[in-house]
Amino acid sequence: MSEAKQKEEESTLNLAGRKLLAVERHVAVAHKLAGTLDLTMNRVRNCEALRHMEKLRCLILDKNSIEDLASINFPVMPTVDTLWLNDNELGDLNATMDVISTKFPNLTYLSMLKNPACPNMYFSDGEAEAYQRYRYYVIHRLSKLTYLDSTPVTDEERAEAERRGKFLKVMKPDESQYNRNAPENEEHEQVVATVGGVGAGPAEAYNSNSQQPAAFLARGRMRYDGSHSEGNRFISNDDL
Repeated sequence: MSEAKQKEEESTLNLAGRKLLAVERHVAVAHKLAGTLDLTMNRVRNCEALRHMEKLRCLILDKNSIEDLASINFPVMPTVDTLWLNDNELGDLNATMDVISTKFPNLTYLSMLKNPACPNMYFSDGEAEAYQRYRYYVIHRLSKLTYLDSTPVTDEERAEAERRGKFLKVMKPDESQYNRNAPENEEHEQVVATVGGVGAGPAEAYNSNSQQPAAFLARGRMRYDGSHSEGNRFISNDDL
């Protein structure tokens, strides 16, 4: 490789603060050997043209008001090993990891500070614990990481992430399953889960002669008839 080409490969393309919505194809082609692309303080919503930047290793997208990485149209970028997403609006950690693990398969350095999905590591003891759980989950999803945010990934963290990471996924309720304006007499779907029974109804969900646990999950409007009230234990028929 010539000295000129090596210099170009290691160069930085600085497009910070230009109010960009996308990286244009002709720009990506003209700088296809750039090693770093700085897009700080833009509003980038389309990165499809980055497929032409064959040697890109570091991508900086700080302060772009990004809420959902899936909407940015990233190509698969196996050459990128450093990704900065600081100070955006990323709130869904699971969805963010889905995109990063797919589009940046060889990532070793990720920074996501000052996003809703990233707890504040310096705020309080409670936040510090939440931040550590966040680290375990991200390390679990991105097995090649050596740096996360401002600190290196330790061997202890990697071992703990392997042990606990899959259990730390944040589950969001499906809001479409709930309708606050449903009529009083509307029929509601019931979901029944039993151990050892298929298609069992609510009455069969619990078997007093079985040692196996069972679960019943239903969705509907609750009605109170007072039959199990503690206060009713002290009221006789003559008092009514």
